[in-house]
Amino acid sequence: MSVALYYIQSFGTATCRLGTNKSEPYSVTAMTHRRMTPKPLNVVIEEVNTALRGWVGYFHYHYRNCTHSFTHIKRHVEQRLAIHLRRRYKIRDKGAGDKRFTSRVMYERFGLYKVPTTAGWTKAHALR
Repeated sequence: MSVALYYIQSFGTATCRLGTNKSEPYSVTAMTHRRMTPKPLNVVIEEVNTALRGWVGYFHYHYRNCTHSFTHIKRHVEQRLAIHLRRRYKIRDKGAGDKRFTSRVMYERFGLYKVPTTAGWTKAHALR
């Protein structure tokens, strides 16, 4: 069984690893793995939210242009959580799962932390 690794290039040589590594307990893939379906859903969501807040805080303060990285992180987390929810509720059809677990449902109903896709600051300008 091959294991897919996802890397996000943020700035220079800094990377944020979101892939699967059994020794890495803070990866989203490990937190939403099939083995985690017996765990209560609110515990899984809380662990994912804690990791997301940590990544967002790190990238906001250490790198100026993190929009591209945040977009990739957000997309990866939404995909992994949708897969986890489909497995948890035994929905085999991907299309039916995508209709049932949209991004809006994940954020509003399940309380997933919404990763900002833009930097929280603006450029300084002399006329402002």
